Amino acid sequence: MDALTQKVFHEGERAFQQRLHLEDKMADIGSKFIRPFLLEQHRDFFEQLPFVFVGHLDDKGHPQTSCLDGPVGFISSTNDTYVSIQTETLKKPAFSQLKAGQKIALLGIELHTRRRNRLNGLIETIKDDRLNIAIEQSFGNCPKYIAPRHLNITEGEGQRLSYTELTPEMEQIIRQADVFFISSRSAKFNSDTNTGVDVSHRGGETGFVKIKQPNVLSFLDLPGNRFFNTLGNIQSDPRVGLLFFDFDKKRTLQISGLAETKWTGELRNTYITVQEAILDNTQQVESVSS
Repeated sequence: MDALTQKVFHEGERAFQQRLHLEDKMADIGSKFIRPFLLEQHRDFFEQLPFVFVGHLDDKGHPQTSCLDGPVGFISSTNDTYVSIQTETLKKPAFSQLKAGQKIALLGIELHTRRRNRLNGLIETIKDDRLNIAIEQSFGNCPKYIAPRHLNITEGEGQRLSYTELTPEMEQIIRQADVFFISSRSAKFNSDTNTGVDVSHRGGETGFVKIKQPNVLSFLDLPGNRFFNTLGNIQSDPRVGLLFFDFDKKRTLQISGLAETKWTGELRNTYITVQEAILDNTQQVESVSS
């Protein structure tokens, strides 16, 4: 096993790479493109975003996917190993369990330009409306599977409604989706920078997420960068958190569940059993297709 691969990727990620005979290739790619710092262009990118998707943990260690929004400049980077976020959104209940020392992940994405960059790190400090993150890994992603649209996310005045199973209304939101976001985690956290939380984008044609039985949704894993961050995490720990958009009612649908990936030849389908579903009216989400 190449030492660089072992350092950049954890055991679950490497298991997928090995199954597809990609370990040697990923040894080279991973060491070049996964960095313990932000490139200057990535720092500039995050600083001009009006929102960012966050992978974080609840009080039971279950991954959640949420969104922080604010005026341009609410994300700042004073150096290439550090990111600071200042927004009133941090005072919302969804973020009340964030603590110093926790692993966290950010996904910055411009859907209209199809540009996206990710970082995983450690919460250094959090107080009131400010969150400071020390970067452990950062990398860019290609624009594949991103449906171009202008997305506007602002604060809403509604409530968060929690359910233990999917309602017909939620199933319709999922079936209409051409995009969702998923957070996952490695089974163990330690000082290794390859352990932690990850948040990623999943996109496809409308209907690419299926519901074939009550409370279970599935999606086909499409060819990507072969890092296998999400699937590798699921191999390590099945807990995941998903975020869907309900553009009709300008709200989000958050799902917590347990995931399993099944192989058919080289095809990989991921199945998620829903444990909790939340219709969140505290943020307004609007889309204009490009």
